[in-house]
Amino acid sequence: MEKCTVKITNSMGLHARPALLLVKLLNQYESEVQVYKSGVTEEIYDAKNIMSIFSIGAVMGDELTFQSQGADEKKVLEAVELFFNNNCGE
Repeated sequence: MEKCTVKITNSMGLHARPALLLVKLLNQYESEVQVYKSGVTEEIYDAKNIMSIFSIGAVMGDELTFQSQGADEKKVLEAVELFFNNNCGE
């Protein structure tokens, strides 16, 4: 299992458009991917499910931890980091 933590820098948070882009990106990989707000490990979400992503309610400044497990676990987290470093595709 691999993990990475990213910070939401988009001023509108993880709203509909970037959430959809993220889910589409993650679904290109085999690995299972989960996400939680850093420090809130009792609420873990399926990062490949749009409704789960909406449920997080991530706003600018929040840190999210992604964890992946599977054949391409490192590659999917590299894609996650790139996605957030590029302001969620916006």
